[in-house]
Amino acid sequence: MPQETILETKVPPDKAGFTLLDFLTSRFRYHTRDEWESLIRKGKVRVNGQKPSPLQILHKGNRVSHAVPRDEPEVNLTVEILHRETSFLVVAKPAGLPCHADGIFRAHTLLGVFRSMPDIPSRSLGLPHRLDRETSGLMVVSLLREAQKNLSRQFETGSVSKEYLAIVQGEPAWETIDEKDFIGPARGSSISLRRTVVNPDTPGAQMAHTRFEVLKRLPGACLIKCIPHSGRTHQIRVHLEHLGHPVVGDKLYGRSDDEYLSYVRHVKDHTSLDLTAAFGAKRQLLHASRLSFGHPETGAPLSFESPMPQDMAESAGHPHIF
Repeated sequence: MPQETILETKVPPDKAGFTLLDFLTSRFRYHTRDEWESLIRKGKVRVNGQKPSPLQILHKGNRVSHAVPRDEPEVNLTVEILHRETSFLVVAKPAGLPCHADGIFRAHTLLGVFRSMPDIPSRSLGLPHRLDRETSGLMVVSLLREAQKNLSRQFETGSVSKEYLAIVQGEPAWETIDEKDFIGPARGSSISLRRTVVNPDTPGAQMAHTRFEVLKRLPGACLIKCIPHSGRTHQIRVHLEHLGHPVVGDKLYGRSDDEYLSYVRHVKDHTSLDLTAAFGAKRQLLHASRLSFGHPETGAPLSFESPMPQDMAESAGHPHIF
């Protein structure tokens, strides 16, 4: 029998009053509603250490835990350290590696990689920002608490400069465009993490600004530079979907809820899926290529670059575009 590990989460204020089944179905999308009900009845879920019923009403702060298989999908764990100081690192994250533990990923994460290194002080490890699992490129990893606070503040206040490279579907009618829209939760979607362009008065709406510049036109696709001037969740991907040019290989944006949930089930079940045939590429072709910020101790300006990885070009069928 495969070994299991226990994941635990606390019920936030906005989920108080939910049934256990509703909470799990909305919070953890890697199981369907029927699968969650079956797991609850099999005793794989606990509330405050006790066996619950699917319709148990939850309260703020309740501890909900569930068992998941300990085996994890194989991912690229090779993280290149580009710059190292006492208080922080600048690294190149490979595509496919999650930043934090989530769902079926526990040890196979960016933080897990550094926690396994004997010369890294794991007690104060922190991530002042994050990249989506399938996005590759530059990240800062803090090694001291004060550096974490300083860098997080820089990201929150928008004083960090970022650039991305993306290969998108279709051929844009523009060479450059500034997309300024409000982004918020996609009401009516069964995917809790999905975002979309919304009206300014929509609950949870946040203003977002991204500049896009065409770098090279490809047959049926386009290589573009993306410069986010704000830091909203999935901002670049949402804006590109809104413009009609979603990122090649994106499993969520430019796709239906059913397509995304089918992909999640394949990952969870370790079953094969031809990602290139289904989504145009094995992963979303988005890369964090440039990062500029102030030194967390001295304030001196720092800037780093990471070239577009070969897999992006190869996945698009153009291995020699650079």
